[in-house]
Amino acid sequence: ACKTSEPENNVYIVLTQKDANGKWIIRDHAANAYRDGDIIRFTDTVRMDEKAVSVTVELWLKGKYADVSWYQPHLYPCAPLGKRMVRAAAVHIKPTGRTYEANRDRLLAAVDAAAEQKADIILLGECMYDRCIAGTYPERSETEKGRMVTLMREKAKQHNCYIIYNFHENDNGEFYNTSLLIGRDGATVGKYRKTHLTLVELEGGLVPGDSYPVFDTDFGRIGMLICWDQYFSRTAEEVVKNGAEIIFVSTAGDGSHKSMARAMDAGVYMVIAGMNAAQTAQLPYGPTRIVTPDGEVLAHTDADLTPVVADIDLNEKQRMFWLSVGPADGEIHGIYRFEKNPDSFKGACR
Repeated sequence: ACKTSEPENNVYIVLTQKDANGKWIIRDHAANAYRDGDIIRFTDTVRMDEKAVSVTVELWLKGKYADVSWYQPHLYPCAPLGKRMVRAAAVHIKPTGRTYEANRDRLLAAVDAAAEQKADIILLGECMYDRCIAGTYPERSETEKGRMVTLMREKAKQHNCYIIYNFHENDNGEFYNTSLLIGRDGATVGKYRKTHLTLVELEGGLVPGDSYPVFDTDFGRIGMLICWDQYFSRTAEEVVKNGAEIIFVSTAGDGSHKSMARAMDAGVYMVIAGMNAAQTAQLPYGPTRIVTPDGEVLAHTDADLTPVVADIDLNEKQRMFWLSVGPADGEIHGIYRFEKNPDSFKGACR
C-alpha cells in the first residue's frame, strides 16, 4: 500500500520474474489497485514461471513534483493458482420476426440453444423483443417486471445460468436502452443503461445512462456495453478501470473492427451479440463473436439462432512480448491499465 494524492496511474507496482542468470522472463503490473481515502492498496496472486528463480518488486512513482509514501510490501507463499473457468455464449439472432410473439419465441429458442452448450452466461442481441415492431420507444418499452423479462428470469432458473437481456426499459416514465444481468436464480444482479445513444434514439425520447457499473458473478466480475457505446474507446476503458474482466456487448450494428480495437484498448475479453452484418472476404468474422485481450477472435458466427461459445480461464493472464516492459512478457491488461497518462488529457475533449 502507499499514501499519496497522486492519480492511480502515477503509482504502481511492477513484478519482474527472473531466471537463474538474471534474465527477465515476465514483467507484470500488480493486477489489483484500489483507492481507500488517501491510501492506494495493491494486491495480486502471482503464478511463477517454471524457469523463474526470483521475483523483483519495483515500487513506481511518476510525474513532476509527485509524492508518495510506500508501506513495506509483503510477499506470501500460497497454494497453486487454479483455473477460474467460465463458458461464455453469445447468440446470433437475425431480425426476421414481425410480431412480439414471433420475437419472443426466437429469443427463448436462442437461450435454449446456448444452454444446450452448458453456458455459464448467455448474451442476447440489442432490443430483439421489439425489433421490427412499429411504434414509439415508450410504446415498445417494458418494466423490469414485464412479460419478456419475466420469461428470461424463468429461463435463467431453468438452465441455471446467467442471462444478459437487452430491452427498452420503462422506469417510472423514463425510457432507457438497458441490459439486465439476470442471475442463475432468476433475480436481478444489476443493470447497465446505454450511455452513448444514437441521434435517432435521442430524438425518440430515450434517456442516456451515466455510469459504467460492474457486477460480481460466481466466476468473476463483468461489465456491459450496448451497440454505439463500443464505438468510443473510453467506454471500455472505464468499464475495465472499474474492475471488469469480461465486457458483454449487445448490439444491432456490427462494430467489426471496433470490438477488436476495444478489446485491445482495454486489455479485456469482449463478448459481442451482433445482428446485421454478414461474414465477407473483407471481414472474415461474423458479427457475433468472442475476442481476446490481444484482439484474437476465438469464435464467431453469422448463422441465425446459433450460439458462439468459448471457455475462458480468467486466472490465465494474456501476455505479449516487449509490450512496453522491455525484453520480457508483459500482461496486456495491466500495461494498458497503469501506463495510460490521464494527466496528458486534461483540457481535452473527453
